[in-house]
Amino acid sequence: MNTKLKNLMKKLKSLNANATKENQHERIVLTYEINKEKASLARSQRPPDFGREQDILSESRRMHKKIFIDSCPVRCELAASDSQRTAGLMFRNHLPQGEGMLFIFPGPMQQSFWMKNTKIPLDIAFADEKGMILNIEAGIPGSPRKMLSRGPSMYVIEVPAGWFESKGLGPGAIIKFEK
Repeated sequence: MNTKLKNLMKKLKSLNANATKENQHERIVLTYEINKEKASLARSQRPPDFGREQDILSESRRMHKKIFIDSCPVRCELAASDSQRTAGLMFRNHLPQGEGMLFIFPGPMQQSFWMKNTKIPLDIAFADEKGMILNIEAGIPGSPRKMLSRGPSMYVIEVPAGWFESKGLGPGAIIKFEK
């Protein structure tokens, strides 16, 4: 945690201890500044297990990484930049069995996914910073329903619908990254 963030949090703690209607606006502004600083800090931190690979991701080039969920291999396209995570698997017509997309976030946080503009049914698994799957959601093509992680999630994996069930995998399974 950086000095600026520590100071902002210390000031907010002090104001909250003496919360009044008069200092409500200042507390709201401080909360906004703290969240902005936390987001900036999270974006600047590189996720583990990928080293310099994230630095060389190109917007125009798709990079892949083989991962294992427990002992089941999946060849994943990486989505590590904001634009790659935003696009995801939208507008694609096909995703072969044994393949998927691995979304890598700067740090663990509540994740929310939806299937608008996604043409193929998917299983969406949310995993914490250690790679443990927290929950798996069924993604229905074109659905605006938000699917949320059941805790702070750093990795999200999208695979063809039914893949997890066919492999006997569920919450608690561990993602391992091939070095």
